[in-house]
Amino acid sequence: MKRNVILAVFCLILVLSGGVGFAQSEVKDFPVGTTTMVYELKTEDVAAPETITLIVAGSSDGTYRLKLTIDASGTPDELKVFGLLFGMTQTATGGASVSFDPLAALIEHPERLSAGDEYQLTGGATFTGTTMVTIATLPCLQGSYVNPKQPDARITIALSLLRPVFISPYIREEELRDGQWVETFSLKLTEYTVAPAQR
Repeated sequence: MKRNVILAVFCLILVLSGGVGFAQSEVKDFPVGTTTMVYELKTEDVAAPETITLIVAGSSDGTYRLKLTIDASGTPDELKVFGLLFGMTQTATGGASVSFDPLAALIEHPERLSAGDEYQLTGGATFTGTTMVTIATLPCLQGSYVNPKQPDARITIALSLLRPVFISPYIREEELRDGQWVETFSLKLTEYTVAPAQR
């Protein structure tokens, strides 16, 4: 299945459920006002980068409005994915399923993380090489996630430490091919803004 299929579905599921995979925050974590998150998605399957925009508008009465926009250019075969948006709940690398379950505790509690620390996760997975980075003005902790059940896949992921985000600010998946690590896709937050609620 094409990489843009995976991310489009994943983003939609995250926004609607607010709870799995790369999701770091729930809707209730967003402030009153409008939070806009713009991501650039690059895949080996689609020539042109895609843009994913997530908007969370919180009202003082406790209600929220969510908006997801995906801007993509490609061949009809590359874009037919958008008719299949309700069929998947996990990402895949090279046809092999990549489980993010071991990362759940870190994703849910990034405030407990420290640069330079290595984390042993359930099932033998690890989150290592952690460093502080700034992505679209957000302070983040970035590291490498490896699950021994998928030795031919590794993921670099950045977790936002202070601001709520639905999808982690940076995700890069690589696949081991003929002894070389090859990037299969990357998703990077390029814009993060919070506008106060209008009176």
